[in-house]
Amino acid sequence: MANHPPASAQPRTLQIFILVSIGLVTYAALALPLSLRPAALPLRAGDVAPRNLQAPFDREYVSQVRTDEARQAAQKAVQPVYTPPDPAIARQQIDRLKSALQFITLARSDVASTMEQKQQEIAALSEISLSPESIQQILALSDSRWEQIQQESLRVLEDVMHGAVRVDSVDDVIGSVPSRVSLTLSEQNAALVTELVSAFVVANSRYSEDLTAAAQTSARAAVEPIVQAYKTGETIVAGGDVITPADMEALQEFGLIRSGQPVETYLGIGALTILSVVLISLYFYRLTKLSFLADSRSLLVAVLIFIIFLLGARLVIPNRTVVPYLYPLPAVGLLLTTLFGMETGMIVSIVIGVLAVYGLPNTLDLMPYYLLASLCGVLTLGPARRFWAFFRAGMAIAGAGIAMILAYRLPSASLDWIGIATLAAAALVNGLASASAALLLQYSLAQFLSLPTPLQLLEISRPDFPLLQMFLRNAPGTYQHSLQVANLAEQA
Repeated sequence: MANHPPASAQPRTLQIFILVSIGLVTYAALALPLSLRPAALPLRAGDVAPRNLQAPFDREYVSQVRTDEARQAAQKAVQPVYTPPDPAIARQQIDRLKSALQFITLARSDVASTMEQKQQEIAALSEISLSPESIQQILALSDSRWEQIQQESLRVLEDVMHGAVRVDSVDDVIGSVPSRVSLTLSEQNAALVTELVSAFVVANSRYSEDLTAAAQTSARAAVEPIVQAYKTGETIVAGGDVITPADMEALQEFGLIRSGQPVETYLGIGALTILSVVLISLYFYRLTKLSFLADSRSLLVAVLIFIIFLLGARLVIPNRTVVPYLYPLPAVGLLLTTLFGMETGMIVSIVIGVLAVYGLPNTLDLMPYYLLASLCGVLTLGPARRFWAFFRAGMAIAGAGIAMILAYRLPSASLDWIGIATLAAAALVNGLASASAALLLQYSLAQFLSLPTPLQLLEISRPDFPLLQMFLRNAPGTYQHSLQVANLAEQA
């Protein structure tokens, strides 16, 4: 006789298949959406933002990019620093002018030379190149007037060289020489003084790289670190705008953009996936008495509910501000509670509440929001014998969500009451949407699974139900007995 496998082998095989499927789909749901979201797009400074990228929560941080930009601007604003006027250069130029004037004086007083020879001697001076008209004017001057011009030339040159004369301002300083000449001189003599002095004006202040670098360092150090602040929902970069380095820094600060998915990220996803599968496996092992664990259709429906809501959460929640608080994730716990019992609803609510927000920038806000709201909804729903029970469960979800929002938002240093009110309204909509979704899906799925729900049993107990009407017409005794059983069931 052929050996047959035990009766429990087929359900156990199905359960193993379900666990493997849950593990694979969960890993994909946690890993693949990361490469679909802007958080993993190959964006860098200079690219165009694919859409509006908003701050998912309040945050203040020291912007290194903006601080560096401000420090670079302060550094560029520093003017070149020059050394103080060098008195040695001034004395050297005054001595050179004195030598030239003495040579001209000797040429003037040389009685052995003709006028033409004197002009040639003065024109041959290496220190200064005078025009022929100026040479003739010098030779025509009286000794007293020439002495006056010499003294005025030395005075003006000393006055000029007392100030800072930079390489790039020599021409400007030479242009200011006429205004320094005494007004007691005639116009021709003043022009002669200007020509004599201008030949000896040189730079006496040099550019100093060390002093300039020290000034730039001081200017950079004077710039305080710039603190950048964003409110929840504030647009960091608008869609279609070019991403600047400061925008890139802000997006990375909020975890909205990453340069890539390191191996550690995938290992972390794998660890969480394994933990989730182990938890569900322990649930299967400890609660084998649950009838739906041996029914293939019930298992598949439970898995599909889990997968659909998980994938929806991973695709809808990331990089949004209000949508995560609207997403009806608690509906999973309510729906599974009405179909398969409270234990199933609570276990799955815990698992999906952790997985749905794993790796997101605002995980610490959303995880307790989903977990506590789902558990409060499941515990409030109870047997779900009345429509009112679903409404109470929805209000419990909304109340728990609002409480978590207040718990995390009120201690913030900068309160945003409009943002808190918006999220509280989203939590209220979440509670009503979760209860409504669970109520509607319960009817269709219960019929598909041929499962009697408490609401359906109560509906049968109504005297105007078609089945009881048939009993009343054809079998009055059975009708009375059915009403008694229905009343006892309702009281229980």
